[in-house]
Amino acid sequence: MWRLSRQLVGRCLYNSKRVEFEGARATVKQVYIGGHEADAGIVTENTKTIFRSESAKFIIFLQMSQEMWDFDKDGELFYEKAVGGFLPDLFDRWNQAKVSHVVSIVLFTRLYFPVPPPTPTPTPTPTPSATAAAPAAAGGGAPPLTWDAHGRCYRDFYKVVLDWESRNEWSSVLEALRHECHRYREELFEHFQLPVGPSRLVRPHAIALAADGNFLEATNLALNVFEKVAGHCRHRKKSARSG
Repeated sequence: MWRLSRQLVGRCLYNSKRVEFEGARATVKQVYIGGHEADAGIVTENTKTIFRSESAKFIIFLQMSQEMWDFDKDGELFYEKAVGGFLPDLFDRWNQAKVSHVVSIVLFTRLYFPVPPPTPTPTPTPTPSATAAAPAAAGGGAPPLTWDAHGRCYRDFYKVVLDWESRNEWSSVLEALRHECHRYREELFEHFQLPVGPSRLVRPHAIALAADGNFLEATNLALNVFEKVAGHCRHRKKSARSG
């Protein structure tokens, strides 16, 4: 992008003009001179060039917290406002900008289970035989149970509704998402069970509030995805220089 911006110095640019340099293609969307929008202008050394991708990757997370099933003042549920208000407006803006982003949509929730926290017990001094048997005993079975600072047993839940897709028309995606949100809570309480023993399964009894949810865990999930993409790009550039 820096090389492309340097190639533009001394050239006249106008709205809708297409420029290309070493395979990078761009279209001029807006021109500003002195803080005011203009139809055309000359690029100088002091011109600030702003690049925005027309095919970026987005992960849209919808936190399905307890409040999402509350009614707003206008009588709509909050998840209905997200699916029927925010997302359609977002997709309309993308269509007006003529972009083709690649999108994933993920629903995420923290569920509480009626499992009391364990009673603290003194840690026995490990013996050689017990130490050798510990890895074998921990190798199988269910994941360990987790309790928050208030002593509530929880498990985080994620559901991918859309996986890296690009659409010219998003209405079908909104319809599928609306259907998923409509049956989301029923699916959690009726089909999600937590193993708490060799032969005991417990169903969730509550959904966490937004402030107590797994927002940071969901953010970290997205960062891990983009870190892998960035690492792959750095590896390709390093390989190209080596070659």
